[in-house]
Amino acid sequence: MYPATLELRRLVRAAAGDIIVHPGDANAGTVGTAFDILSGFLLIDDYVPLNPPTSHVWRPVYGLIAQRLTEYAHEDKAGRATDDDFYRYIWVLAELASIVRGGHANPDSALEKAVRDAAGIDALLGITPDDGIRQLRELEAVAAEHLYPHLEPARKAPVAFPAVRDLVQAEADIIAGDMLLDFKSGTSAPHQTTGARAFFPTSADIYQILGYALMDDPDDGYGINAVGFYAARFGHSSVWELPQLLGITAGGHAVNVDAARAWFRSALEADYNAVLSNIMN
Repeated sequence: MYPATLELRRLVRAAAGDIIVHPGDANAGTVGTAFDILSGFLLIDDYVPLNPPTSHVWRPVYGLIAQRLTEYAHEDKAGRATDDDFYRYIWVLAELASIVRGGHANPDSALEKAVRDAAGIDALLGITPDDGIRQLRELEAVAAEHLYPHLEPARKAPVAFPAVRDLVQAEADIIAGDMLLDFKSGTSAPHQTTGARAFFPTSADIYQILGYALMDDPDDGYGINAVGFYAARFGHSSVWELPQLLGITAGGHAVNVDAARAWFRSALEADYNAVLSNIMN
């Protein structure tokens, strides 16, 4: 329904400019998740990054660790300028979040080894690579200049969508005022000639933020009217009013937001019913 993304992605790439925070040896996916969690702690007083129900994936011990690390992070964030432990708490929480998102734990991971050995908090914190701490500190410094001061005080994170809770699991990074912002910590590979890196969102990234906004219920949801990206390594935000983004991705045609939300929900329901039917048959 909304195929026109290439020109939009090119505009975002050009606007993002030069990279500020370079990747390193630390796992890029974990760095990205850790930055999301870091921002939650710094922006929201009662932030709880992980609280899934106990299941075959999310074991009780994970919940206990997450609860304790969340308490420690809130207590220690004021002293983070001279103490790296805050960033270690964030890193372990990010490793735990990967279990939820991936649907399984890696039995060979450093996290799982520390959990199996019942080695205590210090051993858990020891899985954090030095380069992970370096990148988180640099990403925070960039966000402190280019992102955090510009967000409205009314914030929610992480964000689920009650209107479609029965149809899909979806969780956006943050809503500030009426704007939904998705944090992106990725970067392109170095250019073959110049070595330069760029922020070039994929079509899936565009559809992701559109999907989040269309899952919002205007009557009892969050009142999302604008969506965008924050390119964390570049310190750049790209934000569009929802009707504007829908129009751009629809090839310049005007799109009714309410009609788009109704269509999107019906598509989710059709997919859900098809999957349920296959399971039952």
